[in-house]
Amino acid sequence: MKESLRKDIEDVIKATFDDMLKIYKLQTTGEGVPESKLRFPYKYKNHEQGKLRISEQELRSLFVEKLQNKGLYYNIEAPTMGDYRFENTEGKVRSGNFDLVICDETGKERYALIEFKGLNPDKKCYAKDYWKLQNSQEQGVLRYFLQVVKSANDNTYENIAKKKDSIKEFAQNKAFNVNINDLKEQVIYRCISLDDSKEITDEIHLPNHP
Repeated sequence: MKESLRKDIEDVIKATFDDMLKIYKLQTTGEGVPESKLRFPYKYKNHEQGKLRISEQELRSLFVEKLQNKGLYYNIEAPTMGDYRFENTEGKVRSGNFDLVICDETGKERYALIEFKGLNPDKKCYAKDYWKLQNSQEQGVLRYFLQVVKSANDNTYENIAKKKDSIKEFAQNKAFNVNINDLKEQVIYRCISLDDSKEITDEIHLPNHP
């Protein structure tokens, strides 16, 4: 089941990324023929139309469209099974949420846990998601972190790579209620750059680390 599910999810990711690039190309150049009716919204200031707003909302919405084509069941903002503290040592420990969970028909059995990220926020945002995804106490045989950025260069690649690995820093300073022994699960990371019109997953790694 794991391999067939992974293939289905990889197909959904590819379809999502491909169509998102087409949507962006259509809205920025007038070219491109996307399948989806989804469009990026524009920002406004003093009623003047500005640039496109890029966020994880479009990524998740488009992913759900493609997921439905596969006939897979899912839920949105699904509560975590474990309790988390994301603030400081004095903060309360409570349930978090996964952006999306692929599940069985009843919604009880969890197969895949997925977090979406738009642009390149601060390292705490990465650490929070990676803490939940790597936690072996959560149910789900597959864990994904999917990201869209507007543009990227060598500095972006290294910056994101460092932030992805920042959960260890938060664990060491006790800001999160992280048990290092629970950080066992592999997280599958994928990312696209809109201005570069391509997936940039392979470029994102720390120097001297393949």
